[in-house]
Amino acid sequence: MVAASLGNILAVPGQFICRLPIADEQGRLRAFNTPFDEQILALDDFTSPGVETVGHLKPRQIGDTTVATAALFWLVYTASDPLKALIAANDDDATDSIFRRIKLFNDGLPPQLQRRLERSNRRELIFADTGAGIRVLTAGGKGHGRSFTFQILMLDEFAYWRHPEAVHASLQSTQHDGPYRRTWYISTPNGPGNLYATKIMAIRKAWQSGDPSVRFRFFRWADHRKYQSALPEGWEPDDDELKLAETHLHVPLFPGEDSEKVIRARALRQLAWRHEKIYGVKGIGESNFRREFPLTVEDGFSVYEGAWFDVSYLNEVLAEVSPGMTGEVRIYKKPQPGMAYAAGVDPAWCNGGDDAVCQILDEWGEQVAVVSTNFGGEDRFAYVAAAVIRRYKALTLTEGNPGGAGKTVLKIFRKEGVRLASTWDPATGRAAGDWTTGKGNKNDGYAHLRQVVNGDGLTLVDPQTIEQMMHIREEDGKLEGQDGYHDDHPMALMLAEQARQMLPTRKERSQAFRRKRRARPSPFTALDPTTRSGVRGR
Repeated sequence: MVAASLGNILAVPGQFICRLPIADEQGRLRAFNTPFDEQILALDDFTSPGVETVGHLKPRQIGDTTVATAALFWLVYTASDPLKALIAANDDDATDSIFRRIKLFNDGLPPQLQRRLERSNRRELIFADTGAGIRVLTAGGKGHGRSFTFQILMLDEFAYWRHPEAVHASLQSTQHDGPYRRTWYISTPNGPGNLYATKIMAIRKAWQSGDPSVRFRFFRWADHRKYQSALPEGWEPDDDELKLAETHLHVPLFPGEDSEKVIRARALRQLAWRHEKIYGVKGIGESNFRREFPLTVEDGFSVYEGAWFDVSYLNEVLAEVSPGMTGEVRIYKKPQPGMAYAAGVDPAWCNGGDDAVCQILDEWGEQVAVVSTNFGGEDRFAYVAAAVIRRYKALTLTEGNPGGAGKTVLKIFRKEGVRLASTWDPATGRAAGDWTTGKGNKNDGYAHLRQVVNGDGLTLVDPQTIEQMMHIREEDGKLEGQDGYHDDHPMALMLAEQARQMLPTRKERSQAFRRKRRARPSPFTALDPTTRSGVRGR
């Protein structure tokens, strides 16, 4: 009976980890048996069989590093082979803190689980019977782990490393291949353009494509139960804060708390916590808050200054749309009788580089379908896009620059009976069946698209499109995606909007529905007074 019970404890990561000791915020030791909701999800990422790469995008202080370290300890403790794990942290203080947790885990094991150590020093712990162990180092320190053979690599607060490219390359080249190989990227975001941002985008794309060896996880600050505070006397949220609550905080966050009163009370406590974190005596400002406590994936990677489109507005739209569809054909609304449609196509060679993209809008400017792919060649894309375009009978404008894939795509479109829009070619004085992009007409097209998008004239529902639009900036006279993002989805959307302008039945909204401000009664009038102070429930 004892042996069976012990075997169950070792085989199930949650059973093992809940018996490990951790230190709470006051430094008091307790069992790791009341994890945050985020830690439960994270543990599944770290311990699921077949998952080789994990990317976590998180706010500060939700316990992700703690549960990742505990998962590594379980993997090493239960290994029958000399499995080695390496944790690389962003500075010496973080390195020391992580290794203290590992020592605490080991020293606090129940007597029946205690094992002799071959080595236990300031940064390394190895079990004598299996040779399995963990080492912790500071990224950028001497050696980069070259003298330590390891299969599992955890990169903690990766966005804040100094010289991450060189250190990451060194660690990756030292990491051994095989069935135990795993790499975990864990960090709070630190703006766009760094290696962490690049890796997270790649991991997220692979995860969205259904790669079973990859896990991507985004944790919103609003889902963390501790990020609430008492409501200050006399404080009420302003209109922008109420809009944020309406957009982000209206969904029940925890099981069992789904009444309107509970949701309202919790949302107000969350707004109070956010307000103090931004504007209080120790406030860090809104820009830093967005980066360190993201509400959307793009919060931590966006540049608001100099962006071509209104990033704050697009971020609101991104939060309101569904998680979106995956795959190369994404149908958001089927063709409707009597509705006219317009399509824009940005071709590519589809050999692993830029996506070839087709966007379809209805006559009101609602995004109804997207086709995007970067593999299989331009012919395959053309046939797939043509089939979707024909379903909508869409008037289609296609980029056809000389030397590009557009000429091949247009040839197939004509063969497949796609209804092609015409543009005026000033060089020949004749109508052209495609769009030849130059600096002038691209800027003009994007200028019109900006006016329509920022004025809430389009209904955008595709997250990939919105995300790329948030990173369009003008630098050195060029309008293009920045921070490692492409601009193929916005380019196709711009062409679709140009084609929509050619529709004789196109409709324009008389007002900006999404931005319309409504008079809101103060939520405090319906608030139970007992919820005005403290953090109640979870």
